[in-house]
Amino acid sequence: MSSRSKKGPKPKILNAEQAKSQAVKNTMILVEYVLQSKHGFSKNDILEFLSNMSYTAEAINEGRLNLKDIEKANKEEVEVTLYSSNLGEQVED
Repeated sequence: MSSRSKKGPKPKILNAEQAKSQAVKNTMILVEYVLQSKHGFSKNDILEFLSNMSYTAEAINEGRLNLKDIEKANKEEVEVTLYSSNLGEQVED
């Protein structure tokens, strides 16, 4: 037997755009899983959700909407902010 340790496959090195694309893809896979398995969304519900996400992303990219406005509306209307330090915590009145 060889004394060399087994090495796994070399990790694929991604440029910034590839890394961003992969992060978005992974996030959407996670969202799809949670909506279906934890909230009982049907295929049609998930497709509608993904369509709305796509529409909103396009609006942001085109400058018709911005994340600061969305964040402000979420905080005021839903009373939730999504920061890693307080994920899902309710905002105080």
